[in-house]
Amino acid sequence: MCIGTLKLDGKTYSIRLTDHAKKRMQEREVKEVDAINTISGIDEKKLKRLRETEKEAVLIDVKNKIAIVVGFEKNKNQIVLITAFNSNYYSAYKETTKIAV
Repeated sequence: MCIGTLKLDGKTYSIRLTDHAKKRMQEREVKEVDAINTISGIDEKKLKRLRETEKEAVLIDVKNKIAIVVGFEKNKNQIVLITAFNSNYYSAYKETTKIAV
């Protein structure tokens, strides 16, 4: 499900929710608009690096007190929102990239 778009390097990326993310956002009362703003708030250089490495990352939005896990779909112009938490604390695997927004 597409919930928004983002421009990067002249290309438009759709921001998509997995079914899991949609369910968790409802359970944890994380608003779609806050998730979109969190993704949009990433420094462009960091976003490019994530796209190039195709790694998942935890975006920690201290202001809105949410943390979301995102990744890029390989060979597609998509940013996938994998899950969300209604807290700015998220314990991730050591190898997961963490980005404060």
